[in-house]
Amino acid sequence: MTAARTNYRNSQAHVILCEVLIEAREKAGKSQGEVSADLQRPRTFCHLVEHRRRMLNAVELIPYAATLRTTSAAIMAEVERRIVLRRSPLQRARAKR
Repeated sequence: MTAARTNYRNSQAHVILCEVLIEAREKAGKSQGEVSADLQRPRTFCHLVEHRRRMLNAVELIPYAATLRTTSAAIMAEVERRIVLRRSPLQRARAKR
């Protein structure tokens, strides 16, 4: 018997990460193609990441964020902030303990 696999691409955190990446790209004034070219990846790479068809690992996030003129730490801080904001007041209170 195998353990059930968690589909992280549909998790709330991954959806939020993609939202943050899209906003950072738009703020940087870059197209998906430009981001992919800057990373020397196939033209569709950025599209696949933003539409949750391709996941980024922590090491890949560093140059991805840099091409958006930000840092991986800033991206993840915004993701964490949005996750906390979407929690219910009871969940936020428990997290503070």
